[in-house]
Amino acid sequence: MADETANVVLLVNNRTYDITAGPSATDELVLKARADVLQNLSLEQILTDLERTNDRR
Repeated sequence: MADETANVVLLVNNRTYDITAGPSATDELVLKARADVLQNLSLEQILTDLERTNDRR
């Protein structure tokens, strides 16, 4: 009987990532994505949205 566990990998910029394990938090692509997300966050908008969730009618 064949081994039923399959490795699912993704090749990005000549680096192989195991999809089931996920990349390391210190991986270059993870750090770039984190910086991109944080750059696009607006603290003012987040606070406004949080304030709206507390509206009582």
